[in-house]
Amino acid sequence: MKRPLVVADIGLNHNGQLDWAKAMIATAAANGVDYVKFQKRVPEAVYVAEYLDRPRRTQWGETIRAE
Repeated sequence: MKRPLVVADIGLNHNGQLDWAKAMIATAAANGVDYVKFQKRVPEAVYVAEYLDRPRRTQWGETIRAE
């Protein structure tokens, strides 16, 4: 019987930072993960402009769209 393949779901945890994503891939590989999975989000496909452009101050931006 073959061993099962292990997939790590990194999702959006890299916050759009390529260096974080690469570090997560390396960590996953060092821990026996065979594949990693990411998610791509397109907020404009899900939310209306009024919601995306509402003021919201975070470390990533001043609106939800900016995040």
